Amino acid sequence: MPGILPINDLPRLVSTAFSRALGQKELTFYSTEVAVLTLGGVPFQLRFAPGLSRKPEPGAATTAPQPTQPEPDSHQVLKANEEETKLPSRLEARKARMLANDVFKNPPVALRITDLGPSHYLVLNKFAIAAEHFILATNEFKDQDDLLERDDFAAIRACIDAYDKPEGGEGLFTFFNSGEFSGASQAHRHVQMIPISRMKDGLEPDSPWSVVADKLTVKDTDLGGIVAKLPFTVIARNISGMDANALHSLYLEMYQEGCIAEALNARHPKHDSEHHSDGTPRISYNLAMTKDTMVLLPRLSDKIHLQDDEGKPLDIKLSVNGTILAGTVLVKEEHDYKTVQTLPGALKRGLQQIGVATHLYPGPLSL
Repeated sequence: MPGILPINDLPRLVSTAFSRALGQKELTFYSTEVAVLTLGGVPFQLRFAPGLSRKPEPGAATTAPQPTQPEPDSHQVLKANEEETKLPSRLEARKARMLANDVFKNPPVALRITDLGPSHYLVLNKFAIAAEHFILATNEFKDQDDLLERDDFAAIRACIDAYDKPEGGEGLFTFFNSGEFSGASQAHRHVQMIPISRMKDGLEPDSPWSVVADKLTVKDTDLGGIVAKLPFTVIARNISGMDANALHSLYLEMYQEGCIAEALNARHPKHDSEHHSDGTPRISYNLAMTKDTMVLLPRLSDKIHLQDDEGKPLDIKLSVNGTILAGTVLVKEEHDYKTVQTLPGALKRGLQQIGVATHLYPGPLSL
């Protein structure tokens, strides 16, 4: 059976399809305002999309973030075990909600871009915040929460390589949301893709923002440490020149390290030492890939609740998905947009809630 087909002129195909679908009103493109905030020395985009407050969020997890707990006593362990027995029913309900609205089963012809062979196809994001945002999806249903396979990485690499040309601008940022706390809202396996040049729309020409993921394997020539320091633990590796087999093997290694990082924080026995042979996951996570970098972010919550410097709630709740690994945070309300610009420290503290805080996991995370 043939594998992933070569992609010729993908940037033009995507741009043409986006313009056509927008003109035919087959997709919604949300206008945004943008500000750049520096969090711990790293520039982040804060994007305000007022129209998103009216967009439904099918299948999104609603669990509030859980604070890091000290060593549990026997009563806490018993309670955790009781909660674990409730987990399957909650996850099954979430999956049922998403399966009832499988947007990748038969997408509108106007949104479809091209096939990549028998296993995958490309389709425009029907609700776009960044222009030319498109999606790699499997032709047959595969579970978003299962581990990615070699063919998935072959398709991702083919798309990234297709943008590694002059007509591809500054390249392609790709991300995968998997698990209850990742920000995933569809059960059908898909990887989201945004041209980096379109992620810069609205920024000043001299803006300091660039894709955060690519900074996570860059070492300071003087101090020797990684240049970018984030408020949450990530596992990052340089993937320059790797083929699909190498990418898949590396992904499994990084996933395992993510499980270990979360296990040390959560102190929960469900995180054993080996990944499940049937592909079922043990953690929620975001995965990002660019031409040169792969990053995995273990997730403990899909939402953050912001507080001021004194710990008082700001009544701001934000959802976070894999675009956080590009250095982008999205808000839907003008009040939130203005408040976060005034109190960027609140956002930095809030982002510690989405995963394992960096001070809690001492392992080597970037190579």
